[in-house]
Amino acid sequence: MDNIFFKTGRFNSKKLYKRLNPPHKFFQFSESRGIISIMAFKYSKMFTQRTNEQKLALTQSELDEIKADCEKLDKENDAEYQTAATKNNELVKELKQIHSGNSLLVKYLEKNAVVKKNWFNNIGSYENLIRDIKNLKEEQERAKMVAKVEHARKDQVQRAVIFLNNKSLKLGEDFNLDDAVAQANNIRFEELKAEAIANGGVDDFNGMNCDTDCGWDGVSHRCNCGNRRVDWSWDGDFDNMYIYGEAY
Repeated sequence: MDNIFFKTGRFNSKKLYKRLNPPHKFFQFSESRGIISIMAFKYSKMFTQRTNEQKLALTQSELDEIKADCEKLDKENDAEYQTAATKNNELVKELKQIHSGNSLLVKYLEKNAVVKKNWFNNIGSYENLIRDIKNLKEEQERAKMVAKVEHARKDQVQRAVIFLNNKSLKLGEDFNLDDAVAQANNIRFEELKAEAIANGGVDDFNGMNCDTDCGWDGVSHRCNCGNRRVDWSWDGDFDNMYIYGEAY
């Protein structure tokens, strides 16, 4: 390497590249970028374009095989990178002996010809594949849950229509499908409440902390001793409703 490339403060990177004894394994010349470093990166051939169905169909044995291939190639790529980095450091060191450490040529090579590790790695692609499969399975589970909820909702609406019909109410006149469940719940709630009041109310209620045995008649706004405000609440639906007093 001589000073022909740095006589006037400028240099010809194309000429410099030719002096690197091409074909060089670790460097190439780009018309737009000058001398740049390269390395023969090995990609796993087991990564093919797969549909979502094909990803979900992969067995654990196949996934283990893909992972092993990725780990093997990444080790080979890392060794290749270490060799390339060593070659590059040797080149820069040699150039610094020929040219000033502050020369434009050395700065250029340190900035543009340094072998930079390719941050893409095969094991990263494997992890992306595993994440895709996990997300697809979660989407399937969500879809199943939505379908299950929708089925349960339709079943409840059908039962509500039958319940209301038995109360001499007609679909399209007295109620519609959107409010069938709410109307059925309200009717059953009022029925159970009337029964409880006719039987004298309740002996206790949620949140009761009275000093003496108390209760609630189901009509007054306060319990029998006057300590707590009470109202009716319910759980379930028109088919299996349970009502109770609740302090508030």
